[in-house]
Amino acid sequence: MKFLSLYTVIDNIERRKGMMTPADVPVWVSIIGNFGFPIAITVYLFMRFERKLGDLEKVITNLSETIKTLTNRQ
Repeated sequence: MKFLSLYTVIDNIERRKGMMTPADVPVWVSIIGNFGFPIAITVYLFMRFERKLGDLEKVITNLSETIKTLTNRQ
């Protein structure tokens, strides 16, 4: 199996918006073997958390624009 750097794996998963595919399983097994289970889980959770923060940022921006629009109408 070809060794992929941790950054390459994270970048590939981020481009798919956090979605893992069956092709990622050998990569994650390799990461767990090379870096350990706690680090692999931490990386996975950070990726999910970052995506959720991005979604939350969009919602807050939209809410702010909506409040400005409603305030200007009064």
